[in-house]
Amino acid sequence: MQLVEREEISLDDKVAQYLPQFDDSPITIRHLLTHSSGLSDQVGPLPIDKMRSLKSYLSHLSEQAVNVKPGNSFEYSDGGFNILGAIVSVVSDMRFEDYITKNILLPTDMRHSGYFDGKQGIKAEALPTYEGEFLNKDQLRPYDVAFYPSEGLVSNVADLSRWLVSTLTLSEKVLTKDSYRSMLQPQLKTTWGEIYMGLGWQVYEKNGQSVARHPGSIRGYKALIISFPESQDAMILLSNAHETPRWDIARVIREILTEQKVW
Repeated sequence: MQLVEREEISLDDKVAQYLPQFDDSPITIRHLLTHSSGLSDQVGPLPIDKMRSLKSYLSHLSEQAVNVKPGNSFEYSDGGFNILGAIVSVVSDMRFEDYITKNILLPTDMRHSGYFDGKQGIKAEALPTYEGEFLNKDQLRPYDVAFYPSEGLVSNVADLSRWLVSTLTLSEKVLTKDSYRSMLQPQLKTTWGEIYMGLGWQVYEKNGQSVARHPGSIRGYKALIISFPESQDAMILLSNAHETPRWDIARVIREILTEQKVW
């Protein structure tokens, strides 16, 4: 959205305009942001010692992208956001992680957040677990720089709180007010009931109030951010347990705080 504001890209530009390996694909940036590209996650991350390049990873995705019919239906795609990250890198002429650090993390004072490639960078404070046991090295989700845009950010509650304050107050340190609002406009209905895709955000109405959320998980971790833009409230749940009932926890917390008129 920062690149859109600077008129360096348009939401309806085709991916091929920036990544030539997608020359035969009709997928646009908007399709990727709304998970309507038709891409499915058939290619997973690989550890750094496998030496797969970003170019090689994108080539795998471009082969799949030729035969899709974007815009017709919703299918959540990590690969789609990894493509978006590659576009950010090409247009800004910066590594994706450097762009995010300079343009989002530092302006919002998220100084303890960043990326980890398995050897260097910001390492998670809590080790992942499954069924009460720490995962061993062979069980860990591989750290893959190609997957930084979809699942690579390492953060904590304090830093995510700073980021949410910026988004809920429409801080122009990151975006204009119009861009924040446009990201919350429903674009496409998901397969999750009455939940729609905005631009990146998952949006819906609950008890007459607008909600913007995004859950996330990788092996041994669960995360959930739920925000209420109109009342400028939010909830962050981070867990290093694969089995965490995050939706139930969020519901109970919400009910308690609402009863106490905190919300």
